[in-house]
This record gives sequence, structure tokens and C-alpha cells, in this order.
Amino acid sequence: MALASVQSFAADKGGTAANFSGHMRTRFEMVDNQNAAKTKWGEQFLNRARVNMDLMPMDSLKVRITPQANWQWSTPSANKANLYLYEGWMSWMPSDSVSLWVGRQEIVYGKKRIFTAQDYSQEGVTHDSARVRFSYDMGTSDLFWVKVAETHFDAAGTLATRSPDTDLLALYNSFNLSEQTGFINTADVYATLLWDQSKAAKTNYFMVGTLMDGGMNDFDYNVELAGQFGKLAGVKSRKGLLGALEAGYTFMEKHRIGLEGVYTNNEWLDLVGTDHAHLGKADVVAFSSNLMAMAVKTKFQLSNEFDAAVDGWYFMKAKKDGVNPATFAERTGGKKGVGFEVDLAVGYNAEDNLRFDVGYNLFVPNGSTKLSGTSATLSDMHVQGTLKF
Repeated sequence: MALASVQSFAADKGGTAANFSGHMRTRFEMVDNQNAAKTKWGEQFLNRARVNMDLMPMDSLKVRITPQANWQWSTPSANKANLYLYEGWMSWMPSDSVSLWVGRQEIVYGKKRIFTAQDYSQEGVTHDSARVRFSYDMGTSDLFWVKVAETHFDAAGTLATRSPDTDLLALYNSFNLSEQTGFINTADVYATLLWDQSKAAKTNYFMVGTLMDGGMNDFDYNVELAGQFGKLAGVKSRKGLLGALEAGYTFMEKHRIGLEGVYTNNEWLDLVGTDHAHLGKADVVAFSSNLMAMAVKTKFQLSNEFDAAVDGWYFMKAKKDGVNPATFAERTGGKKGVGFEVDLAVGYNAEDNLRFDVGYNLFVPNGSTKLSGTSATLSDMHVQGTLKF
């Protein structure tokens, strides 16, 4: 009856009652030396089901409700599906130049080094946020507020404590320069403020950054620079720095080979983590502090149905006596080496909405890392099928 009422109202207002989209994903994983511990091979089946329900009573109004269920294959009574609200937001577009979103939503921008949904992981990442976008001829400007930690009230809405919340305020500008220049497609400029006024962990931590994405003929590139400064968790004068450069060449109109380099200093703060497209698909290293990484990345379109990729990464510490950017334990005595990684992937598009992926990732630690007292090799293999609708 509710959907029928929405359908009738939408018809009167020229809107569309509802659209449905989403996916169902199954992944089989085999992992050796998981979590930086010397262990035997282990395996698991993982499932994820996500349904986007978009209700649009009129063109300027939209409500998205996205339930998601994750589960690991096991005895049903011992491991029930984890069902929760992945996204739940409402949007309003009062004019062609202004859009507003309020609720739980993905925050994804740029090359996903700073703002990412980590969609390869089982849960993904969404945020309770209010976001407004201003659109104009040269691009867009997004102003948003993210609730990082709620401390005034508990999950039931009961007043729990009077300690301040932790919030993130951000401005993200994306400018389209493709008509003005021949080698810059987009230029993004962003700024954030991490804010927490509690006495024990007072934080006024700023970040400013820029991203340029472009290319010419068969060459493409993107370069990103970001700096952080201010007071973080009571520590004054903290200064973080990130630099990333990626360049690629497309040959035969369908194959690509590229180089990527990443640097962070010893005080860089990672807001979200790796996007699985950067810093190796074994997900050992994220955009954490004290990192130097270099990579050769390839992608081959073998046919309309098959594609393949081979990537190689080498990771080091930017400062040998600083923290280790990987999840591995430190050896005594500073060394710069962290490890190298090789990623192999093959994809098969069986149907328009059905894809299968096979991948193998090998991470070999060296230098500053050790596993349970000895250097060990982390290996993982996966087979994944994804049905989109």
C-alpha cells in the first residue's frame, strides 16, 4: 500500500516511484601467513548482498535505502548473516546548481587515496554525513560534515557523557579544465578539519591537498599532494605529508602499463585506508605514515570477455628508525626495507552483469619486518563471482 501511494504521488509529480540496483557477491579465499603470523593455509567463503532501493516521488527528491548482508559460510546457527543499513540517505535538489544529501552515505572522491569506500572489503565504509554540492560551469564544490565519533549519546539515544564528539569538516572542489588545457582533465583542491575538543585528546587537525588528473594522446597521469598540520589527540605541532604520482601509457588502444610512486612522512594520518586499487592488493600496506612505495602496474584487455593485470610493488620506510607502514612487527634496529609484492589477476565477463575474477597476491617481507621471529611470505588467492542488477 505504501509503494502504491508513492507510485500515485510520483505519477502526479512527474517522478519515478522506485528504482532497484545492487549486487550479489561470493568470494573464496585461501590465505597463508594471514595477519603477519606464521600459520598454515586457511580458507573461507564470503558472501555479500547489497540492494539499493531508490524512492523518487519527484525529480528533485530522492531517498536511498541500502540494506546489506555479509556472512561467512559455516553452520547457520553459529554464524548468522550480518544484516545492517549500508546506506540510508535523502537528497533534495532545489535547483540545477544545488544538491543536498543527508544520512548514511559513501564519501568517495578523486583517486580514492584520501576518501574511499573500501568496497573490496566485506563491510565497505560509509559515513553519517550531511553534504551539499554546488555545480557550475567549471565543476563542482562539495561541502560536507562527517560524524566521526558520537560521545554525547549512546546507540539507544540516551545521554551518555558530556565529552565532545569527534567531527570532520571538509570542502572538496573539482574543476574541469579539459577545454582550457590540452593535458589537464581535472584539478581538485580540498581541505578538511578533524575536530575534537575533549580535554584528554583535543584535536584541531587540518589537511589541505590537490589532485591533478590528465593526459595527452596515449599517455595519462595523476599527481596528488596533501599536507596535514595542527594538534592531534593532544599532541601539538604534528605535520603530515603525502605525495603520489602515477603515469601510464596505453598501447594498441586497449592495453596499459604504468608506474606509481607514493610517499608519506612519519606524521601522516591515514583517514580511511587502502582502496585495494593502490598499494598492492594483498592489503598489507595502507596510506599510513612513514611510507615509500614504487610500483609497475599493467592491464591487458585480452578479448571482449577476458582481461588480466600484473602488478609489482616494493615498499620501504621513508625513515628507517620510524614506524613500519605495514602490519608486520619491527625488527630491532632500524632498516628501510619492508617488503615487495606481486599481484596477478584475471577477469572474465560472462554476461553483461556477471563477472568472475581470479587473483593471486604474494607479499615477501624483508629488512625491517619479521613474522613470529622469522621472515615469512604472505600468500593469498581468491576466486570471486559478482552479479550486478
